[in-house]
Amino acid sequence: MLVRTFPPMTLSLLLGVVLSAVPALGFVQATDWYERASTPARFQPLQLVDGDLRTAWCASSSDAQADALTLGFATMVAVDEVRIGTGNQVDTAAFHASARPRKFVLRTDGRASTFSVADTEGIQSVKLDAPLQGSVFTLEVLDVEPAEDPAAPACVSEVQLVSHGKPIPHPKKSLLQWNADRARLLGIWYAGDEGNPDQSLAFFIDGSWLYRAVVYDEPTRPKTLTGTWDLDKKGLWMKAPGSGKGRVTPQVETKADPRGKGRSTLQLKGGVPAALRVVFRDRR
Repeated sequence: MLVRTFPPMTLSLLLGVVLSAVPALGFVQATDWYERASTPARFQPLQLVDGDLRTAWCASSSDAQADALTLGFATMVAVDEVRIGTGNQVDTAAFHASARPRKFVLRTDGRASTFSVADTEGIQSVKLDAPLQGSVFTLEVLDVEPAEDPAAPACVSEVQLVSHGKPIPHPKKSLLQWNADRARLLGIWYAGDEGNPDQSLAFFIDGSWLYRAVVYDEPTRPKTLTGTWDLDKKGLWMKAPGSGKGRVTPQVETKADPRGKGRSTLQLKGGVPAALRVVFRDRR
């Protein structure tokens, strides 16, 4: 038998291999959106990643800077390009009836890149000055092309991040339909000290979940648990490795913080590992 040996892979090379793989999008969130209270499905944030320019997310008011978008992943991602469809592009009339963001900032892990787009229909691609590496990216609007009605909200039709020249694939459309119970779970929840959490629990679009906990004296080697989840007629179920599906009752409570903004907590009860039974919050 012929056995070939290869030199050991360096850490930098290994990191490059990991970051060059095209990841799956984990979730998309928005701090708020237009008509959320009355018709939440119409401009919900998952429409930003459905590959359809005729659907859009719109800010909750004419102040586009008041709302932010978050795109998250289960692993580290290197983003070097952003593809944007600005405005509400259901048709040309709707495009001009909404404000069209023309300047954005993309942030992650203490770094940021600012870029601008033209006031035109279709998808525009912008290469970042330098790649941004992280697992959670926040996209904010800095400036807009005003609508014919100054009270009209600013809209964005599509957002697609590109990693190493490869566009991150759109999730299956069946996973992007509006569901209030799914929407309140999607994203990352935190536990531990305020501003410095040592635990997190993420629910992803593809039906997977990921729990991370900082290990004492080994902060670079967190303890992780992964599994699957979904909602059916009986409610939420979660599955951890080596176990069957467990019925889970998610208790979500939202209260206003001192600045008047809603802040939610999540506690899972039922068939989940003990580590997941702590009270999580929706902010670090």
